[in-house]
Amino acid sequence: MADTDLDEADERRPYCFAPPHWQAQAWQTLRTGLLRGRLSHALLISGAPGVGKGSFADAATAALLCETPSGEGEACGACRSCVQLGARSHPDLAVLAPEPDKRWISIEQIRAFSERLHLKSQYGRGRIGLIDPADALLPQAANALLKTLEEPAPGNHLFLLSHRPSLLLPTIRSRCQMLNLPLPDEAGAAQWLTGEWEITASALALAGGAPFEAQRRHEAGISARYSAWFSDFLKFLRGRVDPVSLANRWRDEPPQELVGFLGLICCDLLRLRFGADPKRARTATQATALGGVLAAVEAGKLADNLSTLVSAQRLLNSNADKLLILEDLLIRLADCRKPGAS
Repeated sequence: MADTDLDEADERRPYCFAPPHWQAQAWQTLRTGLLRGRLSHALLISGAPGVGKGSFADAATAALLCETPSGEGEACGACRSCVQLGARSHPDLAVLAPEPDKRWISIEQIRAFSERLHLKSQYGRGRIGLIDPADALLPQAANALLKTLEEPAPGNHLFLLSHRPSLLLPTIRSRCQMLNLPLPDEAGAAQWLTGEWEITASALALAGGAPFEAQRRHEAGISARYSAWFSDFLKFLRGRVDPVSLANRWRDEPPQELVGFLGLICCDLLRLRFGADPKRARTATQATALGGVLAAVEAGKLADNLSTLVSAQRLLNSNADKLLILEDLLIRLADCRKPGAS
């Protein structure tokens, strides 16, 4: 089931004419193909949510459409094309995403998208099509896209963005050049984020090491809620709050974010149990608190219930009642508490 996560490709994000430093190897691959005239007409750009797939696609699009690129094939950032890309109004760029309040890309959308790609380029440098996220394609839409992949118009390029490329049809994957974007190392990401948005290392860790995901959570005010969630969950593990009461307390919290957070804390408890560093609990106070609650939890049962957390996240993508999903999850996690824990 596809998420509606559009990586960091929100139109409010400033256009990126050069990719972040941790994408250097993938960028070199693309630039070499571009300079040699051997760039594939279809690229499948994959990587974790928030790793910077949208920024990479921005830079690649600009390099292809720029009217005065550098000798290294990079966009100038100042020509007519670059200015219009910066304003997200370039006539030769077609962007396809799920419609507002919908989770999927329909066959009607793909047909309109493909028709636009086969129009004559207005600026003479070809057309670029961007699909984000590509794993939101309905089966009929994915099959309709195959014709565009099999019969590309000369000079056109198609970028498919996905953090779960395995969900795409094998026939689509086989017609694309794969570019996987790795997560940056922790020190480099933290330094870059501090310079950009003053985001703490703990927020980066809770975002799975993905800088743009950390930035998104920070701007949405989600990272500010972590301390309260952490305190509530520790009380729950000590048996001071029952599952139904806690579910009701959390009923207005963003469910996917909350369940993901609980999964990270449970993994940290297991790391502590086996003598590893709880990397998600960045503050000394939180690390100490986790150590203090470890004696109240049966590690074996907690490990067995990690799959319950994964199942809860999948159910949250459906139309099921979110409060009931949360209640069921917490009831199952309550079984991990040792008798008499406090």
